[in-house]
Amino acid sequence: MLYSYNALGQPPTSIFAFGPLTHFGQRLTQLIQPGTTDSDNTSPILYVNSIAPLSPDEINDIKALLNAGSIVLLDSTVDYSGTIKELSTRIGGIGFNSTIVMIRKRPDGTPEFKELVWFSDTETNQKPTAEYLDFEAEQLAKECYRMLQPWLQRPRHRSGPKPGGKVPAWKPEVSIPIEIRQLGFPCMVGSRYEGNNVTGYSAWSDELIDACDNSASASFFYNVDLIRSSRSNKASHNAKYIRITMDPGSNAGAGWHLFFYQKYAPFSRKGMEHKLIQDITVDWDSSIFSAEIPISLEASIDTIDGACLTAPSLDNNDDAAISPCQFESNQIWGLDTEHRLRSFLAYNYCLNSNDNNTVSLHPCNHSAAQKWKWDDNTLSNPINGYLSISTEGRLMTRWNKAESTLWKSHIRKADITDALSIESLPSS
Repeated sequence: MLYSYNALGQPPTSIFAFGPLTHFGQRLTQLIQPGTTDSDNTSPILYVNSIAPLSPDEINDIKALLNAGSIVLLDSTVDYSGTIKELSTRIGGIGFNSTIVMIRKRPDGTPEFKELVWFSDTETNQKPTAEYLDFEAEQLAKECYRMLQPWLQRPRHRSGPKPGGKVPAWKPEVSIPIEIRQLGFPCMVGSRYEGNNVTGYSAWSDELIDACDNSASASFFYNVDLIRSSRSNKASHNAKYIRITMDPGSNAGAGWHLFFYQKYAPFSRKGMEHKLIQDITVDWDSSIFSAEIPISLEASIDTIDGACLTAPSLDNNDDAAISPCQFESNQIWGLDTEHRLRSFLAYNYCLNSNDNNTVSLHPCNHSAAQKWKWDDNTLSNPINGYLSISTEGRLMTRWNKAESTLWKSHIRKADITDALSIESLPSS
């Protein structure tokens, strides 16, 4: 069911759309109806049509909602420009050129991806008929719905780590599980097989038959490990590596036994070979890989709407400020392992203490000007002192702790109602 952002109540599974629904999107919406899925569903779906122009603010909203537990579904069924790969990179940190891309964050904070690809015969230039496009949308929606089920259901229990086993000498910074499933490809075989073990001759003969009726499918499971080098010298510091490991449990099948369509086929014949080539892009610096808990920083002063630390727009060189709390991306921060306050408005920017006692947003670096430490309920910088608010309401730093401002941090999960629904469907 597709809901607008101001819908009354929270349905078991909600779909919030960015862009018009395609035939696939409409069919998937019909499959995910309140009452047709597990009543414990807690993961809203953000449907994104890859041809829809998205503003930077909308991208930030989608990323914030992804961090809050929503599932992002990218649809390129009517987009042949490859935009989905760039969109997948911007939102999820890894770009896939697939028909459908599904992204979520697991409970441990690491991302997980599922891809759904519809086979296209590049050797034929025939324009698909409307009937075929409807069939494709129907099959994609059903398969996508099946792939989403494990993500939509609330886990009933937690399983801890199992004792025993060899501990690896290294640990990836991020290990991302990915499933790719391809649908709709043929199994072309001859109706007769000829061959013998004496000469080694082996060939299909007679007419070619699609034994799968264009309904073969293949699922591949693999991990993308992001590994950062150890700091042994300047040349290797911060070097980054990617390791891709295929799960041997990957499988393919068609649902038909080929020998039903053939006059003769020996067991030694393995059948046709199908290759699925994947071109992926990894944006290591994407905020999707961050482990920081999103928080708001609120000054302990008496105001009606609260007073939150607010990052300035990147379009100008304004200083950071204090503003009424709205808990949008410019008021969400994360304290990283180097004691920097990263802005969720732009993950590569950190709160910087300046020599003139102002505070601004600068590209993250390793300087002491970006180090912040909690001291009771105050935030201090080793160079310029305590984060404070002047009598004029200006954000500043000062060394007198007695005159400094007290701060509170609150964990913030983005609200699903922040998503704007551009198109909605009636409930019938």
